[in-house]
This record gives sequence, C-alpha cells and structure tokens, in this order.
Amino acid sequence: MLGIKPAQYKYLENQFNISRQVAIDKVHSFRKNKEEGNLSKAESTSYSSHAIDRQKAEPGSVSNDELAEIGVLMLTVAIDTTSSILNWCVVHLSLNQDVQQKLYAAFSINVNKSEKGELSEAMLLKAAAPYLHAVLRENH
Repeated sequence: MLGIKPAQYKYLENQFNISRQVAIDKVHSFRKNKEEGNLSKAESTSYSSHAIDRQKAEPGSVSNDELAEIGVLMLTVAIDTTSSILNWCVVHLSLNQDVQQKLYAAFSINVNKSEKGELSEAMLLKAAAPYLHAVLRENH
C-alpha cells in the first residue's frame, strides 16, 4: 500500500507475470489451433473450445483479451486442483497396495498392447482406463 516492494515481493511479482504470459500464450495457441482445425478430440470438446464458439456466436459479448484472461484463470485454478487431487492419490495408493497393483496392471496391459510400448493420451481416456478414472473420482 505504501509503494514499497521488497526484493522477495518483486521476485514473486516477476514470476507471476512470467506464468501469466505463458498461460496467455497457451490460450492464443489454442485459439490458433482451433481455427486451423488442429485440435484433438478432447480439446475440441473442451470448455475453452466451446467458449470460443460462444464468443463467435455472440459478437461483442466477450473480447479476445477477456477470453484469454478467463483461460489464464482456468489454467491457474486447474493447477491447484490437479496437484491437490494427485497428492491425495499418491497418499491413498501408498495406503492401498491392492489398488496400486490393480492400477499398475491396467496400465501395463495398455502399454504392452501399444506399438511403441509407451503410454499415450488415448490410453488415459475413460473408455481405455475406467479403473484410473474410478481411482481419480474416488480421490476427488
């Protein structure tokens, strides 16, 4: 309030500005990919994709900058929510070895069936990994 910014505050402010710019760049990149038709199935059904569609359907309702700010807020909130859920998943999996083994077995089957022997985005979809989604929902 007095206009005094200690070094730690300046560092925090600088880091926040950097992360905000990264998020804005991601939102603009998402919009560009949508316009070029380069979104995955999951991306094309996302809230962000639908928000861009609504913006086009109602010109003047929300500016591009406002939509980008909403995207930045969503990315920021998602980080906190995701990290919290993942932390609880790790705790619960460590306390429930049988669940951990069942989840490992489900992933192993999918990875072993893949051509490259690697985990892919498709393997994480609900249809391919129902047990993973059950574990995540239970932790959520």
